[in-house]
Amino acid sequence: MGANKTYQQKGDRGRLLGESSEFKRLRRAVEKAHGDRDRAVAFVCRLYHVSSFEALPAAVRAATLALLGAPAD
Repeated sequence: MGANKTYQQKGDRGRLLGESSEFKRLRRAVEKAHGDRDRAVAFVCRLYHVSSFEALPAAVRAATLALLGAPAD
């Protein structure tokens, strides 16, 4: 009989220890802007389907600012 693949471990899929898939998408959106703060904010807003940075949840705004290297207000 073959092995049941349902219970096989999937691995870390390139994430850092403790990094969720949601944070991985957020980090990718910021990295895609290549340091341009306005483009990074636009990519993150598009990722969360909102029209402005202020409409994002506070945790997402703080994580975005931390990834950009800016102090969180």
